[in-house]
Amino acid sequence: MEFLRQSDPDAASVSQGDLAVIRSLGADIVRLLAGARLLTVRLRKGTLSPLVADFLRRLPSDSAPPAGAPVTLELAWRRNDQGVQLVLPWDSLGEREHAGCLVALLRLPALRIFWQRTLRRRRHDRLLRVLPRAWFVGDAPPPPGAVIPGLGVISKSNLPQGSGLAVLRTGADEDAPALVAEILQDAGPRLVATYEHMNSRVELVSISPAPVGW
Repeated sequence: MEFLRQSDPDAASVSQGDLAVIRSLGADIVRLLAGARLLTVRLRKGTLSPLVADFLRRLPSDSAPPAGAPVTLELAWRRNDQGVQLVLPWDSLGEREHAGCLVALLRLPALRIFWQRTLRRRRHDRLLRVLPRAWFVGDAPPPPGAVIPGLGVISKSNLPQGSGLAVLRTGADEDAPALVAEILQDAGPRLVATYEHMNSRVELVSISPAPVGW
């Protein structure tokens, strides 16, 4: 049975609507990681389209998802005028490129059908709402016959204006895309939701203030 320390002031102050979203986010992220692992399997088996497969092979090896699902998962989040927003560790060494790459892959138009089938549409839509944005950015000319609108790599000139952006990785060469992420503006305290993943269940167990630096 799920146990949430509702006596904690930080948990008690969360609205029931936000709490319903937060309860589901642990399972959402675990499924997203599982989907990323499935994507690497399909790449290895050669069951992706040539355009997508070629693009994925040009990503650095450290962009690959972890081998197994986490037993304990901590997600920092806060509320803004759009609802619950996850705060990913763009600036934590060793994790920022993986997190950014995962979000950029989730938002890549060429993989939209893959993600909707893997995550189911409701979970896919919810993740798009709560995750900060990230993009693969490249200036190399498209190969002959490439359906660039379907792939979804954008140019620097098409990045959104007026938002704080961070370059998480520059392209290693003219064929490798750069990775750019949106930095959410501080608009209130950040909280951490802690989940336990056991026997295929992901349960929310506590809500607490986020450590300094999250």
